[in-house]
Amino acid sequence: MKRKWLSILLAAGMVLSLMACGGQEQADNSANESAAEAGNEADGNAAEAGNKADGNSAEAAVEKSEGKESVELVFCNWGDGTEQKMFEYVFELFEKENPGVTVKYLYIPYSEYLTKLNTMAASDTMPDLGQMQTENVLLWAENGMYADVSDLFESGAIAKRLDGNYYAEVDGKFSAANYISETNVLFYDKDYCEANGVTVPTKLEDAWTWDEFLDACVKLTKDVNGKHPGEEGFDPENIDVYAVADMDADVMAHSNGGGYFSEDGKEIWMDKPETIEAIQAVADLMNVYHVAPTPTSRDAIGGGNYPLMTGKVAMHVGGQYCMLWYADYIKSGEINLGTGVLPKFKEPANKVWGNPVVVFSSSKHPEEAKALMQFFYDNKNLIDCINMGLWMPTEEKFYTDEAALSSWIEDSGIRTEEFYGVVDMAKNGYTAVENILSNTVELSSLYGGLLDQVWLGEKTAEDVVLNEIMPILQPAFDEYWAAH
Repeated sequence: MKRKWLSILLAAGMVLSLMACGGQEQADNSANESAAEAGNEADGNAAEAGNKADGNSAEAAVEKSEGKESVELVFCNWGDGTEQKMFEYVFELFEKENPGVTVKYLYIPYSEYLTKLNTMAASDTMPDLGQMQTENVLLWAENGMYADVSDLFESGAIAKRLDGNYYAEVDGKFSAANYISETNVLFYDKDYCEANGVTVPTKLEDAWTWDEFLDACVKLTKDVNGKHPGEEGFDPENIDVYAVADMDADVMAHSNGGGYFSEDGKEIWMDKPETIEAIQAVADLMNVYHVAPTPTSRDAIGGGNYPLMTGKVAMHVGGQYCMLWYADYIKSGEINLGTGVLPKFKEPANKVWGNPVVVFSSSKHPEEAKALMQFFYDNKNLIDCINMGLWMPTEEKFYTDEAALSSWIEDSGIRTEEFYGVVDMAKNGYTAVENILSNTVELSSLYGGLLDQVWLGEKTAEDVVLNEIMPILQPAFDEYWAAH
């Protein structure tokens, strides 16, 4: 059974897509190096704050007697140079509060992460704890790979998170929750938008309708001759600036009363008329109105997670973590960056996602590992990392308590009052399907490539969804729930 499971995981690893936070490795080296320098410049404020942290459960879990044998915990993770430095910084804070416990950082590239963990599991050389890829959290929980930490959640030792950051229960227990959070942001070039007569909504109540959004996109798009879509002579084959890149069709479908899957994960909603309408609308941005790049032209634009810096895009939808990469450009004045709210169909919608820190069941130091896990889940210990733009908090109080909220927005130096609109989106965000279903890698492999036909304008959303996707997606989905 174990061998079969390991083979399944290895196969899943072959089709993994780079997700938020993991996708950071797409950023170019110069930006990473610049951001890493910024990380080195973090002052001692967080250290001081960390030293003052109460460490309630950490102190309870880790005996601090001088005579106790020292313990080394191994923590595994992926991430670029900046993220590695942030983890090392948090380890240092933890070690100061827990004499006798040291943390060894095991870096594994994202593309190799699952394969490496499988190899270590098979050879009984697993680390004590680490960050898990969202799409694999529940699969590993179902196979008993995590230590039981439900007491930390049930007792309140790990503070309440925003609802969207919890994973489904496995055998009646919380398998995990995100210690960091992300949500989609409509990043925009303020100067370019202003010059073209466009004011991007930054409050949830002011979110563009889809028609208003489309009107703005037409104003922001121009070809090499300065013509806008709809004007005589507009050349869609030679566009100088696109209005928007990287729209999330699933989020837009949720805004329309649909979605790829229901919010409880029990139904496929991809064939709902509302979902098909939203998918087609996103595709039409590329192929009918020519205000967004197709996948092919998006690759040509480049810029990775910060395409605004290419000057070829006026707005783009990206995870909040892009703030980190834009930070240096903001501080140097190279871009006047805005953070707006997503457009809507019927109601505003956005999703929240992140990554959990988990304790592996094979850990020889489970109590110490649980203490480090809890340390990561205490957002005040991560506040410097959060303020650099790398992460968003997950604790509910950092979204509802005025002082806690201000500590990571107004004190960050890169987020402005506009960002409160993003906060409102996150507070009302829906849970990513990866937090509910353990076979999302398999399911996405069935429909992801087929949807490319829609994005490239080769077929309609209705044709692809009803005639190609549903006949293979529904049986796989039904089989999953029959087994659960």
